[in-house]
Amino acid sequence: MNCFALNTQHAPLHLDNVQGVVALELAIGGSLPDSFDAWPVSLADNWNAAAEQAIFDSCKTLGDMARAFLKWRAAELDRQLGAAEAPTITEDAPYSSRSSIHFFDNQEEAIRYRDDHGTGGWIFVCDDKGEATLFPHLMTPSTILLMGWTSKSGGRFIGATGKIIQQEDVG
Repeated sequence: MNCFALNTQHAPLHLDNVQGVVALELAIGGSLPDSFDAWPVSLADNWNAAAEQAIFDSCKTLGDMARAFLKWRAAELDRQLGAAEAPTITEDAPYSSRSSIHFFDNQEEAIRYRDDHGTGGWIFVCDDKGEATLFPHLMTPSTILLMGWTSKSGGRFIGATGKIIQQEDVG
């Protein structure tokens, strides 16, 4: 396995995983929990799949790893969704709030951030802890569920107009 794959036998902050975790946090624009069990399973699986395909081999910095993962994931999403061509992300492309994923302790913080910054986008609120994730405005609940960034315990989506849909209602 590639040296940048996450070793699930060690805690995320174990020395063997530190570079991968930091690069992954840069890629998602937020902090990950200290326990692998609290991570979205597909996130760690996607990181490891990218590492197995040697996308990190030419990376010299953590930023290079984060950008390589984002490019790889965008191409994978396009392939999964049947898009004709993967979008190109240039090395120096700006990462604005309109295209970033943001993590919050509760739905009120997420709604306030969305309103204050005019980002739009669906907010997913976890049923178990009430933590909220604000997704970019172009992502639909179906796309978000395909990415696997939602809690296994379930939750609800809150739209920019206040519309609420339960995770199980998205099909």
